Amino acid sequence: MRNWFYCIVILLVLTTATGCDLLRMGVNSSFTIEHAKVERAFHAEADGHRFVAYMVTWKATQVVVSDPLCKSNHREGEEITFMAQRIAIPGGPKTLSFALAEP
Repeated sequence: MRNWFYCIVILLVLTTATGCDLLRMGVNSSFTIEHAKVERAFHAEADGHRFVAYMVTWKATQVVVSDPLCKSNHREGEEITFMAQRIAIPGGPKTLSFALAEP
């Protein structure tokens, strides 16, 4: 249940951050919850700001899953739960992004 809460919070933050009404524009957005083992972990820090992400194999393709809250600390071989989000903008790009979906 908590995973869904965090996914909804992330979606609301992303939608609010765009500064426009995406639904009125006809933007189509969907997501699935996925699981994969961490192949590589990425961490960076600059001036007190952090970045955390993980490389995983998703549908036979290596992708990077970002932790937008930078609260996780997974190691190689650990399984993570993440959101695969698809966004289609009419007349524009179709994007695919990956975000950690863990409390």
